[in-house]
Amino acid sequence: MGTINTNGRLVLEAGDAHLLWDVMSGKGVFATQPDRLDRWLELTGSRRVVFGHTPHHQPEPARYHGGKAINYDGGLARFHYRRATPIAASVGPLPP
Repeated sequence: MGTINTNGRLVLEAGDAHLLWDVMSGKGVFATQPDRLDRWLELTGSRRVVFGHTPHHQPEPARYHGGKAINYDGGLARFHYRRATPIAASVGPLPP
């Protein structure tokens, strides 16, 4: 992870933040592109990724590709859009 952080910082310091957006995952990528998810996990040395800020309409965190990607949508989105969804989708222990 040190290399990723160092290189990311160099890109930002050079004023090229747009390059990070091209490399980093956009909305829906982990849910819809399992090969890209697997490559991301391999490159970061991770077994799963947990993310948020992508509203979903499930009472529990959304899981993709056998739990390799977990969407813990933030409760603020639910409040903002006046959806009466339980907070379990926002806060809770990670599934195994």
